[in-house]
Amino acid sequence: MEKKNKIVIGGYYRHFKGNLYKVLGISSHTESLKRSVVYGMVKDLKSEPDLSSLWNRPINRFIEKLTTHPGRYRFELVSNGKK
Repeated sequence: MEKKNKIVIGGYYRHFKGNLYKVLGISSHTESLKRSVVYGMVKDLKSEPDLSSLWNRPINRFIEKLTTHPGRYRFELVSNGKK
């Protein structure tokens, strides 16, 4: 299950290094208005992230194809989060 250019809010993504993350939303920087993905690490497809330990990454960096690992993406969608 891959969507290369659309971020799925509530979706679970696998980072290329192996950890699993859930996307919580899209944020905007207060001054530049640049958009970022807000996400947190989870243990499995049924768990929720610890809200005191969230990450954000610019959208283009979240969906980018890696130059260091040809053919791989930084994050790949593994579940849309819907039951």
